[in-house]
Amino acid sequence: FIYSLLEMTENLNLEPDLEDELIILIGTVIQKYKKNSGLSITEIMPILFGYVKKNNEHQSVSVAVGIIGDVCTSYENINQIFLEKATITLINLLQSENINFDTKPLIISCLGDLSFASGKYFYEFRTLVIPIIKSTFEAIHTQDNSTDVEVFQWILLLKESLVESLTGLIQGDPLNSQSKEPFDVITEFNWLIKSIYDVITGDRINRTTKLCIGLLGDCANNYKSKKKKIVNCTWIKQLIVESILNHGPNPNYMSNWALDSIYEI
Repeated sequence: FIYSLLEMTENLNLEPDLEDELIILIGTVIQKYKKNSGLSITEIMPILFGYVKKNNEHQSVSVAVGIIGDVCTSYENINQIFLEKATITLINLLQSENINFDTKPLIISCLGDLSFASGKYFYEFRTLVIPIIKSTFEAIHTQDNSTDVEVFQWILLLKESLVESLTGLIQGDPLNSQSKEPFDVITEFNWLIKSIYDVITGDRINRTTKLCIGLLGDCANNYKSKKKKIVNCTWIKQLIVESILNHGPNPNYMSNWALDSIYEI
């Protein structure tokens, strides 16, 4: 049945609404059954990226980006062709003036999914993605003082997605080799810590706080030689301790783990 759907989407000139429904169904199958769905990435690629190429509406692009993320979390040993195509596609979407602003946080979050899935192609992947993350941070700084409520909410979502992408980059290195870490150079590491600080000082929403604390714990684990830099930032310990104290009677596993990772308590 699924193969028939793939053939329909690839070979027939479908009405847009019907094509949307078929793409959603294929995405649902991947999400539900993961690698056991029987669908190969090679079969999915032309349909998925062809769909993205001819659609720029928020809903359509969101569905396609979601499927790319599901592929990344559902399949093992994803081939380089898919990773390169997905990365370039997402970057082009981010830079397109025709893409709805509400779609861009989803795209940036998906870059984090790609990082997790990049495997042995991680180093090639990061050279494409890190400049995009940096330029996005720079772009939102110009909007930080906006009094427009919708712009403010959008910036919060964008910052959250940026933290998710950074987490993917920190956790995505399959060899965990410090000499090749994307933020091993001190100036890059300083930028990373400052970026987390900029996010958390402007957004103390619970989910964003949790993501930032988790990212700081990952930084301490992956950059042992620079842990002193993290320890010396008083705002980091204050952030983690406040999170633990404000969590109530339930254990705050993320904050406790980060506390152990950074301060080896």
